[in-house]
Amino acid sequence: MFSRDAIIALEESCLSDLELSSDDEGPVGPASERELRCVRVGADIISRNQREIFPPALDDDDDEDAGSLCVEMSDDFLPEVPSASEDTLLQNITPKHSIRWRHKEIVNTISPAWFPFIAIDPRVESPVDYYSRYVPKQLFQVMAEMTNLYATYSNKVRFKPTTAKEIEILFGLHLATGIFGYPCLKMYWETNISIPLFTENMARDRFFELRNNLHLVDNTATSGNSKDAFIKVRPIFDAVRKRCLDLPLEKNLCVDEQIVPFTGKHVAKQYIKGKPCPWGLKIFFLYGKHGQAYDFILYQSSSPELDKNLTKKIGYGAAVVLHLTKRIGESKGHQLYFDNYFSFYHLLQILKQRGIMAAGTIRINRFVKPSLLSDKEMNKKPRGFAQEMTSYDEDVTVVKWMDNKITHLASNFVGIGEKDLVKRWCKKDKHFIEVERPEVVRKYNHAMG
Repeated sequence: MFSRDAIIALEESCLSDLELSSDDEGPVGPASERELRCVRVGADIISRNQREIFPPALDDDDDEDAGSLCVEMSDDFLPEVPSASEDTLLQNITPKHSIRWRHKEIVNTISPAWFPFIAIDPRVESPVDYYSRYVPKQLFQVMAEMTNLYATYSNKVRFKPTTAKEIEILFGLHLATGIFGYPCLKMYWETNISIPLFTENMARDRFFELRNNLHLVDNTATSGNSKDAFIKVRPIFDAVRKRCLDLPLEKNLCVDEQIVPFTGKHVAKQYIKGKPCPWGLKIFFLYGKHGQAYDFILYQSSSPELDKNLTKKIGYGAAVVLHLTKRIGESKGHQLYFDNYFSFYHLLQILKQRGIMAAGTIRINRFVKPSLLSDKEMNKKPRGFAQEMTSYDEDVTVVKWMDNKITHLASNFVGIGEKDLVKRWCKKDKHFIEVERPEVVRKYNHAMG
């Protein structure tokens, strides 16, 4: 992902005493150990050193909306979905006071679609070519022009105009700092511990000069009242997102959030207690089973890009999912999975009308309290016991499953279905036992893993 000059310098440099970190190797510490011991709900095997991730227990009156999402993001690359059809879907949802439940298994009425096999391109590309698909060469030219323009406006007479090639090297060196991990940037140019990749490609003072003047947009053209907190870096986000929107979709899709570690000053910075990296910028992703991103939106603290009326009717998390599923367009037969942060009754109902099969963990108070067994009664049942209830409109089913803890899941196409057996560690008998697992749990775990 470095520039071509930076890669050549790296190959020619004597780096025998340095070890490049691997993506598979992480820091050894409390946070990493905690991540290794946590697995998805309904996993195939739970050992004595692992625990499942279950949705948090909430009181009946505790229903949280996680705030607001404010993104002034261009929709130029989104597939066009007629607004009239969305209004029709909202008109066809069941009013909350009319939702009723009965003990019945759900019947999937969504026709399965055929998805072509996505073959991997046999051509072996260099890291630079692959990186250029997401960050094109033209973007570096824009960065060079905007950086020179900013230096001119700032009356920095000693600033030497930069070029696209120099900006590309600057990005490559910044990516390299994440590999070598020196605690201070100036150390990469120190006499005794310097790295040829840095010293041979750019002088230290020039590196910091470009770093301090780097700009992606014209400050005079951007409005001071802009509601977009990421307006100054929007071009690079749009470039990456455009490439993601060009990728062919697979059958199994997921919606989830990710925290990009960041401890600096920014209005969109979040703190989420209990996360391995609690401080950072939040991004909502639509991605595939194997982690390939197909669309994303950036979380901001105010002025959400989501329709307030839509958010009020179906909930904030559900509105995020509907916004990201515009990427699917008119295609039907996809299976979509998400966790309890996004799950709402009307979301599953709308997705079913659009021909999208969906399932996820839920907060039971968002589903008008189906008459399932209480937690006290469930704890008396054998491990693996499950109960299912389906709404009278037959759009949504809720499953309550007893494993080492109680968890709730909802779906618009599958419930208990065909059970399978999974291995669980029994603390009492000190050995593995086989536990029945509902089909919705198996599908959710395999897709979200």
